[in-house]
Amino acid sequence: MKIVFTHTDFRIYWPARLRELTYFLNQRNIDLEIVEIAGKGSHYSFENSFRHLRSNWHCLFPDEKIEHVSFSRANLMLRKTLDNISPDIVFAGAIAFPSGAAAVRWLWKTKGK
Repeated sequence: MKIVFTHTDFRIYWPARLRELTYFLNQRNIDLEIVEIAGKGSHYSFENSFRHLRSNWHCLFPDEKIEHVSFSRANLMLRKTLDNISPDIVFAGAIAFPSGAAAVRWLWKTKGK
């Protein structure tokens, strides 16, 4: 089974939590992939720890602020990433954020109505 967590960014307190969740799920033969849209620009932009994490951590636009990534670019790139990973379960941010809207759209098209 594959699970994806996606959001605009995962900073400050998220890396340690997601690292432990990855370990916990891997012990149960469940793969966790973490996908964030932007590498800069959040309230916690000083925190760049995603660069030091494992191969299951993907930053779609690592050198861009979220404010400079258009909704359409974020949507397209996230949907392509979900296509490549092909998860069984997706946890996403609110639908008001590109990560939530793109994840719902991907799930709707790939997993049925």
